[in-house]
Amino acid sequence: MTISLVVLWDNDDFVKRGESPYFPSNLTTDYERFPMLWSVDPEGVTIFNKHQTKQILLEVKELLGKDLADDERASLETVAELCRFVRDGVPHLYLWFTTENKPWFS
Repeated sequence: MTISLVVLWDNDDFVKRGESPYFPSNLTTDYERFPMLWSVDPEGVTIFNKHQTKQILLEVKELLGKDLADDERASLETVAELCRFVRDGVPHLYLWFTTENKPWFS
């Protein structure tokens, strides 16, 4: 199942969509090292706020230092881009990892 990455306002208005879908890596099954990425629901919705994206960026940085397939690398680079967007943007932006079929995900 494809996990889409989008940034939404707190009222669910669309802001930005990721270029690549998220592919959970087998590397993120270690909760101690990757608590945020480990918590992404592969069959639903997981939402992160500005403060949580800081931890995700640390996790992504570590993963990008590993030997990854091209689609995994593109996926993690998209996660990092959207995390920086939420972290550095105005308040009330949220990063969504979702399998829901909404008009702004396509």
